[in-house]
Amino acid sequence: MPRIIRRAPPRRTKAAPRALTPDAQTTPRLISDAEKRELILAHAEHHRTRPQKWGVGYAVGLVASCLVVAVGWFMTLETNLRNGWPTSSDPSWTIVKDRLDDMKKDARERTRQETESIQRLREQYQKAKQQAVSATTSSPGIH
Repeated sequence: MPRIIRRAPPRRTKAAPRALTPDAQTTPRLISDAEKRELILAHAEHHRTRPQKWGVGYAVGLVASCLVVAVGWFMTLETNLRNGWPTSSDPSWTIVKDRLDDMKKDARERTRQETESIQRLREQYQKAKQQAVSATTSSPGIH
């Protein structure tokens, strides 16, 4: 397909810069505390007039995003119900099931070890308590 060459639009000439007014030609100056306070109060007043609540646009966006998620879930619901859970013949499901079984065994073993450790500590505590009681009652002069 042949290219069509178009002429560029005519360029505009730049206007000469305007002469600065005498006020703009002065050097920058520091503003006084009263002027600073006035600027701060004007800024605060400007922002105070803004609404503090969430707007209607926020509510519409929230409802729209919830609707998109709900419609997407509903559209995949039929497929998920039709396919159902993975069967035991699925190799990926077998891997997941084996890993879960291993995790259960590890958790049971750790729970058993912790229970035995707690039981040993409880017995040691009871022995130490009995020794402390017998030592305080058998000591002469201590009531």
